[in-house]
Amino acid sequence: ILSGKMASSADMITSLDTPVDLVPMGETDQEHAAGTAKASNRLLRIIWNVVFYLMFAGVVFGLIGGQIWTRLSQVSLQNARIVAPIVNLHAAEPAFVDRILVAAGDTVKRGDTLVRLGMPEREADLEDIREDIALYDRLSQATASRLKAHQAVRDMDRAELQLAFLAAVDARELHDFVNAFRLRDVEFTWAALQRFDLATESKVGPYFDIERLMLRELEDQTTKLSRLKRDLGNIKNDMSAADIVAPADGVILSVDVFRDQFITRGTSAVTLEENAPRIVKAWLNEARAEAIFVGMPTSVRMNFGAQTRSLRGTITDMSAVNDPTISDGYGIIVSVTFDDLDIAQTRDDFRIDAPVTVNALKDWGVDMPRVAN
Repeated sequence: ILSGKMASSADMITSLDTPVDLVPMGETDQEHAAGTAKASNRLLRIIWNVVFYLMFAGVVFGLIGGQIWTRLSQVSLQNARIVAPIVNLHAAEPAFVDRILVAAGDTVKRGDTLVRLGMPEREADLEDIREDIALYDRLSQATASRLKAHQAVRDMDRAELQLAFLAAVDARELHDFVNAFRLRDVEFTWAALQRFDLATESKVGPYFDIERLMLRELEDQTTKLSRLKRDLGNIKNDMSAADIVAPADGVILSVDVFRDQFITRGTSAVTLEENAPRIVKAWLNEARAEAIFVGMPTSVRMNFGAQTRSLRGTITDMSAVNDPTISDGYGIIVSVTFDDLDIAQTRDDFRIDAPVTVNALKDWGVDMPRVAN
């Protein structure tokens, strides 16, 4: 049956009746020689197996050991990205955009006006006040001129009385004064001059009544003019307060409005990046809060084209927050500042919101701060 040859039924029955131990099961010499011819040297097989398993063990333990060492020597921060000190400037009041004084890329100083806003109602009030100011300014000037002319008449009247008295004195001879002879004109002019001076001192009489009225009128007009100028300044201040002004030195990233546009309160008008370095913001689970601290050195890796660059940084701030987009529980927002890089370098090299890899490096030679029980 095994050979595949035809056999008679008698031979098959005979073979089935034959004991198993009588069937030849051994390997022939020819078969042994053929098998040993293909086998390699035993020593080489031992060396190969040893080298293979050592290499396999090195790879396995290298990967596992590297991960263990990484876990022990550094803390990996998650969701790390580049952030910039950006300020979004919004409209404080509903208004029209009158003038846009900056463009994207401009450098501005604190207090510079970026966008001038116009409010028609305030501008109408401003124009009315300006007309009132011009009116009361003309009235006060006219009243002051009339008062000055009135006061000039008083001086002229006294001068005439004084001249009449001097003329009466000059017309009399010396013996007239000694004998009190024909001094009526002198006495009359002198009495008139005395009455004028007494009235001047007491400010009694029609002249001074008119003068008081004119002074009161001028005072009222001046007071009204001052109030109008104060109101004008207040409205100007209110309108200036509505303008978009730079809160700090920085660079304009974008202007989000256009000329003659009507914007409502809270509308974003200008995006400004303050003059501060761009930094890294990362997240860490609260369970590992004790593993990092402010001042801890870090390694920051990021892509620059097809190359990867590694930079040194330092943890400068830590704050606990609840960010549902990252975790259901509280976490720690970690701020990392780059070492030895100024503002211009961070702007040139780091794109906003670019992803980075951050690892906080543990210094085994420095004792961690402890809190006394």
